[in-house]
Amino acid sequence: MTTGRRGCKQAQSTATFQSRRWGLSRFGGLLALKLRVRRYAPWPYWAVFTASAILGTALSDFIDRTLGLGYALGSAMLSALLLATLAVWRTTQGSLAVERIETTGAELCIGSRF
Repeated sequence: MTTGRRGCKQAQSTATFQSRRWGLSRFGGLLALKLRVRRYAPWPYWAVFTASAILGTALSDFIDRTLGLGYALGSAMLSALLLATLAVWRTTQGSLAVERIETTGAELCIGSRF
């Protein structure tokens, strides 16, 4: 029965990869849609926000379960990515102000921050 167990794990791994790829492509599509909207509209913002929450959970599970690094190290890695995103935002935009987001660069920084 080892063959059956290996086949099951392989199918599970393939399904997990496909769901992550699906989530990432949906997040990218929603972010692209949000960037095309020239003024604030609640539904694209909340669609990107929701997609990022789902993608973040999938990434955390991937780091913990697939890579075997655990949630603590995964959280540290994601926190470092967030800090890097904020540093790029501050450097390229001159501030971290969110009151008036008027450039695509600022929108990208906000989208990647999610």
